[in-house]
Amino acid sequence: MNFEFLVRSQKVYGTVISVDVVSERPLGTLHYYPQIKFIVKSGQSATFTSSVGEQNTNPFAYQVGDKIVVEYDPNDLSRAEIASVITSSVSWVSTIIFFLLGICALILPIGLKVKFKKS
Repeated sequence: MNFEFLVRSQKVYGTVISVDVVSERPLGTLHYYPQIKFIVKSGQSATFTSSVGEQNTNPFAYQVGDKIVVEYDPNDLSRAEIASVITSSVSWVSTIIFFLLGICALILPIGLKVKFKKS
């Protein structure tokens, strides 16, 4: 999901209506993808399968009937995802950005110190 989606998205509760099980070859690893139905404020309903699944977990994190928070694009209901997946992605990006800023903050003073010693 991109930044535009994050700005425009809205949150509602959705219900897990099924779990798709996909076997990956050649090892036969099982991946579980929840299918979620949600209803927006206008009363229109939509269904999507999460793009993020879990591998070989028992029990699976989501069971049929579970209520979960969904973020969706009000202009395109097919663009939806479980809110925790989006939050997790944003957390990783912000962590990487702050890590890189921290490295720059450490290296910059060392570079300036070396430059001034040569002068």
